[in-house]
Amino acid sequence: MARAALNAIDILKADHREVEALFEKVKQRTCIGKEREALVGDICLALKNHAAIEEEIAYPAFRAAGVESHILDEAEIEHDSIKQLIASLQSTGANEPHYDARVTVLGEYVKHHVREEEGEMFPLAQASDADLDAIGRDLIEVKRQLDAGSSSQRTRNMLGIGTAI
Repeated sequence: MARAALNAIDILKADHREVEALFEKVKQRTCIGKEREALVGDICLALKNHAAIEEEIAYPAFRAAGVESHILDEAEIEHDSIKQLIASLQSTGANEPHYDARVTVLGEYVKHHVREEEGEMFPLAQASDADLDAIGRDLIEVKRQLDAGSSSQRTRNMLGIGTAI
């Protein structure tokens, strides 16, 4: 892989763009019912995986490199709120009251979180002693593991085996 492709900030920003594109599809309201639930499920899965790599790899590395603790602390609290909305969405269906409102609020929370990460945290991480290439390699490895597990779960869901993601 090219050196730039391994940079942690680039990887995290690429995840942000992916989730933004998924939210835009939902916002267009061209899908309904099970199709809409599947798209929202993809958003939830992408967010859960992204939060996992940030919490397990990026945030601890940024913290160790001297990125201001209060910024990382706020990001972790924001993740908690996002996870609560994800859990709420995963326990309901697209026909449930407030489903669309939950999706909208989730999108707004994520937009706020991304703006803070990209505007505050990432510049501090870039200016720190953090080895963004090494962190990027670690992010990619964990993403691969999560994606492998996610693919298995999607297959089980499509076959009607097990619980929703």
